[in-house]
Amino acid sequence: MTYWKALKLYAKNKDFIVILCTLGVAYGQWNYFMVMIAPMISEAFPDEDNSLAGILSSVATISGGCFGTLIFGYLLDRTHKFKLISFLVLLFNLIFSIGEVIALLMSNKIATCITVALYGFCSGSLMVIAYEYTTEVTYPVPEAFGGAILNVVIYTFAIIYVQVLTFVFDSAGYFTGYCIMIASLAIATFPILLMSSELKRRDANIGKQVDGGI
Repeated sequence: MTYWKALKLYAKNKDFIVILCTLGVAYGQWNYFMVMIAPMISEAFPDEDNSLAGILSSVATISGGCFGTLIFGYLLDRTHKFKLISFLVLLFNLIFSIGEVIALLMSNKIATCITVALYGFCSGSLMVIAYEYTTEVTYPVPEAFGGAILNVVIYTFAIIYVQVLTFVFDSAGYFTGYCIMIASLAIATFPILLMSSELKRRDANIGKQVDGGI
């Protein structure tokens, strides 16, 4: 299958478009958060040096990139409840991001540390969920094609967030920027409920097992 033929199939796949607009956008914002965590921490805790931002980014990366991906990857493999798990992760991602913003606005160091870890646990796991879900809904198109497009969308939104929110932070203040962050995450959370229940790769594997007498 050629790349251009795959693109045409992706453009007609509603479920794939929803994944890009939900999981892709949410993970793009997570990339932005990790880039901008230092100035956010400096704004909330002006007396702190950059070591706090470094510690928090490490905690967020470990909680999401290590523990979160392992846990949610296991749950997806065991249950195949892609739609439910994706929605719950996006929903708690939104809730924890709101908690993180409140902690930063209140300059509460303990609450900031806790919410960063929880936010990272959800946000850092979105990539593996998005890749697995993409493979399920775009089968039998080679998964490398879908992964490439997903990467493009994620980093495109990350760049957009950096440019727009940096401008907003500088011109309108951090509170306004945080409101935009929360609003965009909320918009990206609920469309996942529009996904169909069809899992093409799983259904194909079940069909092969039946045909093979397993």
